[in-house]
Amino acid sequence: MKLWESSIRGKLIICFLIPVMCIIILGLVSYSKASTKIIGNYESSTAASINTAAEYYELILNNVEDMSLQLQNDAIMKQYFTGFYKKDAGQENETLRMLRNNVMSMATANSIIENIAIIANYGKEITSTGSIIQEAKEDIPYKVYQETEEAKQVSSAKNKMAWSGYHTFFDQKLGTKPEKYGITLVREYYNTASQPVGYIMIDVKKDVLQEVIEGLDLPKGSSFAFICPDGREITDTEDDKSSIFSGQDFFRASLDSDEISGFDYVTVNKEKYFYVYAKIGESASMACALIPYSHLTKQADIIKTITIIIVLIAATLAIATGILISGNISSSIHKIISKLALAAQGDLTVRISTKQKDEFGTLGDSVNHMIHNMKSLIEKTNQISDKVLESSYKVDSSSQIMLESSKSIGIAISDIQQGVTDQAQDTEQCLVQTNDLAERINRVYDNTGEINEIAGTAMSVVGEGLAIVDDLGNKTEATADINKTTIRNIQELERESKAISDIIGVITEITVQTNLLSLNASIEAARAGEAGRGFAVVAEEIRKLAADSGDAAKKIGVIINGIQSKTKSTVDSVKQTEVIVKSQEAALQNTVEAFENIKIYVETLVKKIGNISDEIKDIEKAKAMTLNAIVNISAISEETAAASEEVETTAEDQLRAVKALNEEASELKENVKQLEEAMKIFII
Repeated sequence: MKLWESSIRGKLIICFLIPVMCIIILGLVSYSKASTKIIGNYESSTAASINTAAEYYELILNNVEDMSLQLQNDAIMKQYFTGFYKKDAGQENETLRMLRNNVMSMATANSIIENIAIIANYGKEITSTGSIIQEAKEDIPYKVYQETEEAKQVSSAKNKMAWSGYHTFFDQKLGTKPEKYGITLVREYYNTASQPVGYIMIDVKKDVLQEVIEGLDLPKGSSFAFICPDGREITDTEDDKSSIFSGQDFFRASLDSDEISGFDYVTVNKEKYFYVYAKIGESASMACALIPYSHLTKQADIIKTITIIIVLIAATLAIATGILISGNISSSIHKIISKLALAAQGDLTVRISTKQKDEFGTLGDSVNHMIHNMKSLIEKTNQISDKVLESSYKVDSSSQIMLESSKSIGIAISDIQQGVTDQAQDTEQCLVQTNDLAERINRVYDNTGEINEIAGTAMSVVGEGLAIVDDLGNKTEATADINKTTIRNIQELERESKAISDIIGVITEITVQTNLLSLNASIEAARAGEAGRGFAVVAEEIRKLAADSGDAAKKIGVIINGIQSKTKSTVDSVKQTEVIVKSQEAALQNTVEAFENIKIYVETLVKKIGNISDEIKDIEKAKAMTLNAIVNISAISEETAAASEEVETTAEDQLRAVKALNEEASELKENVKQLEEAMKIFII
């Protein structure tokens, strides 16, 4: 068996190992947090130191740039290099001497300046060392320098000035030494017309740059360099030819980066370093440092060592304490177990004796008390076992009866549930039919409303019809009066036509008499001969007139006959019209009576429809109450069905419980028998 499964000693040792493991974990976490914090603090402080050094370098370079601007703006120097004094050689030489003294004083007074030199296309060069550039007479130093790469870099620079680590031209011409200066500023020199006419060169002392490095106090194995734009590296050693940073990929990456400063972890010669860089203003120079990673973790390693020692001591003490305590506990437990083993075999006369005053002493007294109580319990158990056996027989009999009753109850509840389910289905069907009936009642109610509206419209139409019929009756009476007037006028016209006929008869007689008179006149004119020729003409005209009058009279007679015939026919038609108008009056009267009857019937219909609407409203209310009642019945049926299902479930549970009770009763009877057999082994 495993250690923690075999004895309390093993378990206690394991329990003591748990806090030891916690201490170990705490130590590891503390070491991790401490090392992370220490490294982070060192990273921040180192980066701050490098940035401070870069700011100091930037201050130095800005000072040099200010000095170059001071030289650039010197009015006397501008006059000299412009040729202002060339007409007076003595004044020009005196001015040159004064300017050289000023430059030498400026370089001497400023502790960071190593060399200063100004060359131009006119005049002599001015240097702080007093050196003179020896060139052929036809060669001007300015023009020679202007052709060099150094001058081209200055001319192509943004502000027409450039920083570099070396200046080969001035080293050769002036004898300056690269080991004396660390970085150089060269800028174009402008005359009074702002035209480039020369160059200003200012060297920064190398030891000034190295003093900053010495002040950083970097750990052993670290490297720091002030790196010029042309790659020259100024370190704390005299050897500035070797390259530490310039050829490395991480340096080129930081040089191309847009960040002003930063840090990273890099590997150089298979060793891990903490790399820090900071760019120096706009000079394109950089301050870089490499610090061994082992130095960063040195303090964290001390914490790790202390943590390991403390953990080992704690683990040793915990294990020793666990072994000591577990041995004492194990001895006491074995003593108690041996006594309990005898009690387990049935010997309740045993007694545990211990002199310990701790929990094990209390445990021994409790075990003695338990054995005593068990002995008393077994004595009482022997007394009541017979009673229990007798009761078990009774329980067995009662459980059989309850089992049968529970089965009958289950069957009855199942039948009730089926009936309730059927009732719920019927109620649901009734609810569906009632809803359908309600929809039909609603449609009838809607149709009744429409009929009521139509009846109202019919009432208004009947009223309008009565008004139209009344108007028609009035117009019919007026037509009858007009017909009567027309008949009277036609009869009068007939009488006047007869008078015209009489007049035509008179005209006809006159015509006949005129013809006779004309004939007689013709006869008399014939008798008279020539004397009666004129009278004969008159007689002829009279005869023609009489003939025309006769013809006209005949035509008028024909017309009058036609008029009389038509007048008679018109009179007959008007009389027939009068008969028709009278029949229309009778029909109109019948129509009025019919409309009156329709009005009465429509009014009765409206009243009946109103009564039907009221009845339908009452039916609607009854329908709503019926639906609510059916819904309630349906809900009650569902609740009853659910309750019956629950009761059935309860009955089934009761049946199962009764069956279990029956089985338990049988088992109880067997257990009582076994209890009697088991009690016989105890010695009390």
